[in-house]
Amino acid sequence: MLPTDLPPSRASRPSKLPVLRSLASAVVLGVTVDLGGSLIALAYLFAYGVVGAIVSAVASGGTTPPAPSLESAAFLAAGLAIGSAFSLLGGYVAARLRPDRAVIAGILTGAFTCLVAFVPSVLLGGPVLAPAPELLAYALAFLAAILGSALVRRRPPILHGSA
Repeated sequence: MLPTDLPPSRASRPSKLPVLRSLASAVVLGVTVDLGGSLIALAYLFAYGVVGAIVSAVASGGTTPPAPSLESAAFLAAGLAIGSAFSLLGGYVAARLRPDRAVIAGILTGAFTCLVAFVPSVLLGGPVLAPAPELLAYALAFLAAILGSALVRRRPPILHGSA
């Protein structure tokens, strides 16, 4: 579509990025990047903690290694950082696929990420009212997805070659 083919309200600011997918498929791909990447990274982090506990127990001559705690402050901080980073990436991917609706793609990616992460925790017997760290994780994931989508729309001027 040429800029002259656009309606007058949009002709002054056409998107330079092509529309690659529908909004629904962009959001699904963004949520997949977010949740898939987060799960793989957190599984690796947990496995690293288990192996570290076993190695430290063997090195110290102990018979039973201490179990790594999923509720430790270090694991919580690492989980929030990793989850937020992948939410940012998921929002960016969704917005990159739909640059004409970048912020909407980011909002929907963040909302569906939170929904997909929240529903299994309730179905597996968790409380409907999530604890504070889980609510913080949902809020950070939602905001990071929106921020990731905003990165598509607003690039620093140095990248465009103009001051």
